[in-house]
Amino acid sequence: IIFFVLGILGGSIIKSSFIFLIIGIVSLFCLVIGKNFNKKKLFLGFVIFFLGAFYFGLWTKNVMGNVHKYVDSGQITVIGYIYRAPNIKQNKVVYDVKTLYIDKGSKIEKIKGNVRISTLPDKKGKIYSLGDVIKIKGKLKMPKGKRNFGGFDYRAYLFQKGITTTMFSREIKKIGT
Repeated sequence: IIFFVLGILGGSIIKSSFIFLIIGIVSLFCLVIGKNFNKKKLFLGFVIFFLGAFYFGLWTKNVMGNVHKYVDSGQITVIGYIYRAPNIKQNKVVYDVKTLYIDKGSKIEKIKGNVRISTLPDKKGKIYSLGDVIKIKGKLKMPKGKRNFGGFDYRAYLFQKGITTTMFSREIKKIGT
């Protein structure tokens, strides 16, 4: 377990899963053909380490998708569906949206990822529901990380929920269910 956890930590530092896969396969090969028992234990530790790193790389790639590539790229339109019940507060409404498409004006691209959308309450009291397909205009941002030593890390909190970007928008329109 220690080697697996160390592999996950290593995978968070080095971003290439392919490197970990190749080195893990080489270590596995050395484990199989090795004759010395102590060397076999060492190579087994390497295999477990690199499996942990590879697992982390696959997990983060699956969670992040590609929506984060459009952060700070100006005003865009995101099309997606609400996949969690909205969080309704007195002065704002928060939607967690699984993205489907992005409209950059000249072309529409298929994208993958989750965005936390914040908006002001509608004057008519309109709240969108779980499963609604919505079109949102705004600017994608990376969530703020830890600002103070020992303080709350909003980016890590959202990442644990599978959300990698945020957006504030006053222009939200339901286009389907």
